[in-house]
Amino acid sequence: MSEPSSNRPSGRPGIAVDALGGGVVDPTQNVKDLSEAANKRQDDLREAFVDWVKAEIDNLKHLLKAYAEHQKELTAKESSRLDSIRQVDEVNKTTAQAQNNLAIATLAKQTTDLQTTLQTQVASAANAVEARRQADMAEVNKRVSALELALSASTGKSTATDPMTATLAAEVKALREANSTRTGFDAGKAAVVAAALAAAGLAGGGGVALMVQVLKS
Repeated sequence: MSEPSSNRPSGRPGIAVDALGGGVVDPTQNVKDLSEAANKRQDDLREAFVDWVKAEIDNLKHLLKAYAEHQKELTAKESSRLDSIRQVDEVNKTTAQAQNNLAIATLAKQTTDLQTTLQTQVASAANAVEARRQADMAEVNKRVSALELALSASTGKSTATDPMTATLAAEVKALREANSTRTGFDAGKAAVVAAALAAAGLAGGGGVALMVQVLKS
């Protein structure tokens, strides 16, 4: 019969044995090994995580660098595109300015040519009108001179001053004054014809023939 546990000797127990009498591993050592294995696993996980973070940071840096280089290329291309656009705008501006200057010069030349042409035409027309007026005045003066001769001949044949003769002389004088302007030519001519017809009855057959010849010339 076993002794009660209270009667067991105190002190360090002996090595545990299994059912076959072999030694067994202390459970406390197993726990230590497992704990150390778990700690090592955690350390390995932390190191792996740190390595992963470093790799991600390096990858992010590489991406940022590539993005920066890409943005630099885009900026350079955009700057080149804008420079090309500005260059085209400058060329278009220069071309438009040259076209405008050419149009202005052409218009100025056309205006000058038109002005010269109009001045030439006006001068030619004025010269033609003046030449015609001079010819008309010369013709009228010729006729007036002939009428004055006829009037003088008629007056010499008559000893008395006829009112119609005085009227004829006045009409001839008015005709000379009317010849100073072109507007009085037709009225003066009509007055001469009227006066000649009035004098025809006073001058006789020779005076009538002379006046008719003058008026027809």
